[in-house]
Amino acid sequence: MTYHDHSAVRHTSITMRSSTRHLLKLGTAQLKSRGFHFSEQRLMKECLRFALKFWRGRKGKSTRNRKYNKRIGPYEIMPFYTSEALRAVAWARCHQAGISLSRIMDFAVRVYLPRVIESWCCLAYREEDRADAQAWQDLYAKRLNRTAFV
Repeated sequence: MTYHDHSAVRHTSITMRSSTRHLLKLGTAQLKSRGFHFSEQRLMKECLRFALKFWRGRKGKSTRNRKYNKRIGPYEIMPFYTSEALRAVAWARCHQAGISLSRIMDFAVRVYLPRVIESWCCLAYREEDRADAQAWQDLYAKRLNRTAFV
């Protein structure tokens, strides 16, 4: 999955639960063990793309203010560098749903991180056995809508 988005880089910050941040660290370690060197930022962008792609917002725009993280748990403030195109789509979804970017990002990482890892591990890579890549391909082939987004 390569994206050719040449729009300007946007610097912002999000608030993420510590448990979700731990999942990100485990995901980067799992991909690194298979020869893919991803940063937490790149994994966050990939998860956000999946969350926006599978968004089911069929109702009208929210009539309330955006809700922030109300769940209990320690939170961490972390930077998020995104492109202008991805930020615009995410902001429109946040505005429609009445939730903050931090909540969407937290949801995206918790739900779609395994799917992002599967999508990258199903590629044939040189350090591992071909049978390992085939096992990941079989697992990922069961998923629906594997096309790119944003």
